[in-house]
Amino acid sequence: MSESESARLPGLDKIERAFEIRDELRDLLEELLTAEKKYSRRSNMSEASEPTVWAEWTLDEVPDYTRSSLLMGDVIHNLRAAMDHAVWAVTPLRIQTKNPRGVEFPLRPSEGVVREVD
Repeated sequence: MSESESARLPGLDKIERAFEIRDELRDLLEELLTAEKKYSRRSNMSEASEPTVWAEWTLDEVPDYTRSSLLMGDVIHNLRAAMDHAVWAVTPLRIQTKNPRGVEFPLRPSEGVVREVD
């Protein structure tokens, strides 16, 4: 490991990757939101005796947001991994050795559930 690599902050690669994915997500969403969409219009304009007038426009095809959902998950995963790296870096070696899987950024899994780390 080079001196410049060892001087880097823990998890910095993960943060940089999260921002790269965020930029990809932004570009994809911009593409999806600005793409030309085809709409269908329905109304009751042929029913002149109706007291209520209505009209609706609906998308003929709903955009597929699957890729954007996956990218968002990757951004969150990389940021969480960066936090885990930071916690690992400040954890004493005796705790890292004794319970390596217990050293992570503390997020509560659900209400009332607490994991204990020795």
